[in-house]
Amino acid sequence: CDSKGIQYESDIITNGYNFDKKTSELLKKLRVVHAQITIDNFEDDYIAIRQAPKDAYRRVLQNIEDSVIPMTIRMNTARDKQDVILALYKELSKLKAGKEKRAFLEIQQVNEYTKEKKYGFTPKEWLHFRERIPKQLLEVAKAEDLFGLEPPRIMPCHFLQKRHVFLCADGYLYRCSKYLGNLSFELTIIFSLLIKNSF
Repeated sequence: CDSKGIQYESDIITNGYNFDKKTSELLKKLRVVHAQITIDNFEDDYIAIRQAPKDAYRRVLQNIEDSVIPMTIRMNTARDKQDVILALYKELSKLKAGKEKRAFLEIQQVNEYTKEKKYGFTPKEWLHFRERIPKQLLEVAKAEDLFGLEPPRIMPCHFLQKRHVFLCADGYLYRCSKYLGNLSFELTIIFSLLIKNSF
């Protein structure tokens, strides 16, 4: 890439168990600039559900603390796990990596995958859950934060982030990746600019 003048970066998703400091340093040299780890239960359930080694939960937390690569801790939220996720947020927010803006918490809703509709949220239920989250956790990042690490966030909807837009193949700009191609959510069209500045 360097010889061709091409800028290269990558992200990874990992369970974090073997993502120790030495590994993160190696990956950083290979231009991995961000990692995602999912933690959506406290220690006992985390180990039981994943059938993981007994030290897995604490080891993953330590690896997050030691990582030299910025990380997102994804918390998948099911309808019956709302209280657990809010309590888990409070626990994980104590991490030093979070306070130093090296790790960020992200809440994602679980999509329904059963006929009984036991896990996923209806739009109304998700809205009510959002309202339970303290307002300070939903603050939009300051513009200057965008020139450093990824801005702090608690939910991944990009409507919550200033100066954050997505360019779709249709030539339109959108505020959130979830609405790409839905013209009722487009900001403006820049197709003519793409033609003018094409290479």
